[in-house]
Amino acid sequence: MKLIGNYLSPFARRVAVSLNVMGLAYEMDKIMVFEKPDAVSEHNPLVRIPTLVLDDGDALVESYAILDALDEMAGDEKRLTPAAGMSRARS
Repeated sequence: MKLIGNYLSPFARRVAVSLNVMGLAYEMDKIMVFEKPDAVSEHNPLVRIPTLVLDDGDALVESYAILDALDEMAGDEKRLTPAAGMSRARS
C-alpha cells in the first residue's frame, strides 16, 4: 500500500499512525498537494490527502473511509474501532 500525504495534515497523520499501530506494511509518499497536485490527482480527482493506494491499484480517499477499510484489513484482533452496533457508531 502507498499512503499519499504528509505529516503536516492531521488526517494523513491519523491514517499513518493507524497503519503503524495495526502493523500493516505501507510506503509513505510525502507530497504537498499545492506543490504536486498532478501526483495526487492521478489517484484522487478531488486532489486531497490522505489517499491510500492499495496493492491492486484501487485508491481510497477521506480518512474516515480509509480507517474503516483498514479495520477490515487488520481483522478483529487488530481493529481500532468496534466491529458493529452502537459502539461503532459512537467511535
